[in-house]
Amino acid sequence: MKRFVILLIMITICSKAYAKDIIFVSILPVKFIAEQIAGNNFEVKALVPENFDPHTYEPKPDDMKMFAKAKYYLSIGDNFDGVWLDKLISVNKKIKIVNIDNTIRKRKFDDHESHHENNAEHEHGMYDPHIWTGLKNMKIMAKNILNFLSNEDSKNLNYYKLRYEQFIKEIDKIIGEFDSIFTNCDNKKFLVFHPSWGYFADDFHLHQIAIEDEGGEPSIKHLKSIIDMVKRENIKVMFVQPQINSKISETISKQLKVEKITINPLSYNILDEFYKIKESFIKSCGGKNE
Repeated sequence: MKRFVILLIMITICSKAYAKDIIFVSILPVKFIAEQIAGNNFEVKALVPENFDPHTYEPKPDDMKMFAKAKYYLSIGDNFDGVWLDKLISVNKKIKIVNIDNTIRKRKFDDHESHHENNAEHEHGMYDPHIWTGLKNMKIMAKNILNFLSNEDSKNLNYYKLRYEQFIKEIDKIIGEFDSIFTNCDNKKFLVFHPSWGYFADDFHLHQIAIEDEGGEPSIKHLKSIIDMVKRENIKVMFVQPQINSKISETISKQLKVEKITINPLSYNILDEFYKIKESFIKSCGGKNE
C-alpha cells in the first residue's frame, strides 16, 4: 500500500511537471494562427466554439474554469475582446495579456459596410474588429506571437522561428496567387451579408458591399440600393457565413444571379477559407487557376 501511494504521488508530480502552459484566445482562427507557431509546446484553448457567433456568445461556467487555469491570453484588440475580457480576468487576475494586434492599422467601416452593435463603448460600429480576415494582418499577428513565445520560452526559439517561417511562406504564396488573379480582373466588388472581409478587401484593393443594415436585416431603402448596385456594377459573388441565416441573401442570389458562397470567417483553419475565396474569384474574374 505504501509503495502504491508513493507511486501515485510520483505520477502526480510528473504530470504537473510536464503539463503544458495554457494559452487562451477568443476565436478558433486565432487558435489556428497561434498553433502554427507554438506547435505542441503549449495548449491553446479558444473561448467561442465552432459555429457560434462571437458577437452574442456568453462564456459558460466551463469556459471560466478553463480560463482560470490559463497562463496567457492572446488579445486581438478591445473592439473584439472587450466584450468578455473583464469578466474573464475576474477569475484569473494573474493571467498575462498579450496584444497580438500590435502595429495593425484598424480600418473603419465605410458607408456600404454598416455594422453597428449595441456595444458602442467598444467602438464596434466604427472600427472593423475582424483583423484576422486580412492575410497581411495575419502575418503581423504571427510575428507578434513569435516575439511573445521567444520571450517566454527562449530555449525553443529556433523551433518557433522555423514554424513561423513556414507559416509566412504559405501566406505569401496565397497573397501571390490573389495578386495574379486581380491583376486582370475589372470587377473588384463583392457582396457579403455581414462585413467580415474588409481587411481582405483592403489587401487587394477590393470593395465589400454589406447586405445587413446596422447589424441586422436590411431596410427596404438599403436593400434597394444594394440591388441597384449589383445590377449597375455587375457584381457576381456573394459571401455568406454559416453563423448567419438570412433568406434575403438567398433571394438576391437567385433573382440577380449572384453566386452565393459559404465562407466561414470563424473557421479554425482560416487559410482554407481563403482558398475557397480564391476559387470563387478565379471563376468570377474569368481567370485560370495557376
